Amino acid sequence: MGREYGGQGTLTFRKLHGFKNIIAWQKASDLSHLINKVVSKFGPGYYKLADQMRSAAVSVTGNIAEGYCRSSPLLPPSSIQSGGTTWT
Repeated sequence: MGREYGGQGTLTFRKLHGFKNIIAWQKASDLSHLINKVVSKFGPGYYKLADQMRSAAVSVTGNIAEGYCRSSPLLPPSSIQSGGTTWT
């Protein structure tokens, strides 16, 4: 009993994978893969460091994707949103 997703016509759905065309996202994704490969060779005493490096690398691509999907014609390009507050 599957349900159909009703949001295909929304702006966010249409933009869903467009962030992958951003060069910064592509480079961050490449870096994330490289970091993953490098930290997999770390010894057992460096688990926390490896975990932090992986998290930071994944965070960059996630932030770029989120910013891309959040962009709105109502916000000026110079504004920065942080915690629900818009700074200009």
